[in-house]
Amino acid sequence: MHVDAITLAAVASEWRTLLTGARIDSIIQPTEHAIALQCYAPAIQGEGGHGGQNYWLYISAHPQLARAHLIALKPPRIASEPPPFVMLLRKYLEGARIETIAQPRWERVLELTAGHRISPESNERVRYRLIIEIMGRLSNIIFCDERGLILGSLKRIGPEINRYRTIAANVQYVPPPPQQRTLAGQTMPKLEPTTVDAAQLELCARDKVSVELTSPEKARKRPPEPPKLWQLLTRHLLGFSPLIAREAVYRTTANAETLVENVETTITTLWEELARNVRELSSLYDNHHWQPQLVERLESLGLAEQATPLAFAPYVLEQYAHVPGVRVRQSPSMNVLLDDYYARTEWRDAMESVRAPVRKVLQTQRDRSRRKAELLQQQLAVSEEAARYRLEAELLLAHQNEVQQGQTSVTLHNFFEDETSSDQSDVTISLDPRFDAVGNANRLFNKYHKLRRALTLVPAQIEQNATELATIEQLLADLM
Repeated sequence: MHVDAITLAAVASEWRTLLTGARIDSIIQPTEHAIALQCYAPAIQGEGGHGGQNYWLYISAHPQLARAHLIALKPPRIASEPPPFVMLLRKYLEGARIETIAQPRWERVLELTAGHRISPESNERVRYRLIIEIMGRLSNIIFCDERGLILGSLKRIGPEINRYRTIAANVQYVPPPPQQRTLAGQTMPKLEPTTVDAAQLELCARDKVSVELTSPEKARKRPPEPPKLWQLLTRHLLGFSPLIAREAVYRTTANAETLVENVETTITTLWEELARNVRELSSLYDNHHWQPQLVERLESLGLAEQATPLAFAPYVLEQYAHVPGVRVRQSPSMNVLLDDYYARTEWRDAMESVRAPVRKVLQTQRDRSRRKAELLQQQLAVSEEAARYRLEAELLLAHQNEVQQGQTSVTLHNFFEDETSSDQSDVTISLDPRFDAVGNANRLFNKYHKLRRALTLVPAQIEQNATELATIEQLLADLM
């Protein structure tokens, strides 16, 4: 689930209460996609003499987990050395005080303005802007001066990637393009949800061009699904995410997945009810009557019960109220709910990216040790082959008068077997025609001694390899 515009509005509202005037004391980078700011908020006069409080502000531009909220504890760090962007922020922001926290209307963008005096004797202040763009895989953290000149960013976006918005040092910051929709083949701005009416929504539903959900290429692969009412809202209303759109539809029809074609055949009052619910939900953006809720799926694990977060919102989620196996939890703070929902997910993701190459090396070494163990066991099993070489060599010496140089093989009676045995056998021996009986016997004795020497070393090698394999498997288990 992604953070939408109205959730960011609830987060920014709490920040204005807690962080306005706070001093930025330190800046760290927990993962490659995130930064964290430690802010000290001084005590508010008239609160009984209580001291100030430290807050950790967590800002992430992760492609799937982008967000910005306050966290309860200092986040752990993967890298010990700070990257250049963090050093840049430390240079200009440490010691500065947060002056304003702004959000462009219905955009997933937050802007923190922080400043400090030029000198202790001067009242003139220098200000900087930290712009947080929470936009999925396009998320970024951009640091600008007061005039909007980019000083640095977490992700550099060059002109070869985006001509409209180049995010690089010494380039003027350009905000994201305005949200637009297509109606009757015309591109126009999206509707303001706080003032939308039934006639506008009904007109959007009648436009068959904007209802198309798939491109012709995708349509050839699979037939397009009938458009749903919540999809109509996300395409035509400013800042409406799938979650808030489904909530508005559920409050209207008691079914979040209602199809547009089913609404078109009903009475007009349904469009009026839908527009009223849209205005009621979107009015929270201005009146700040937040009611943060976290939806959790409950799963039984023996005697214990595990809760898995499903969704969060700064308003009442009626669509989950009667879903079996689901619990809706209320909280006074949207920041607390976001901290609970993500609960170190990005840290685990970052750690997995560090563990993956190490795990691959260990798995390769484990496979190599297993193959080596098989080979060593095969070498241990050649004791019978060594005995055969010795037997053949001794038979050649005993029957050397019967063997002529140039023969490729010879069959000799094995008189070393038990004489009482009635089935004494003959032994066929392969010969090297270049040598006589003594020469071939010496060759076989050399092979016998070589195998015997190897057999004395194999048990120690097997023990060493088993120790290495156990160590590797323990390391792999620790990485899980």
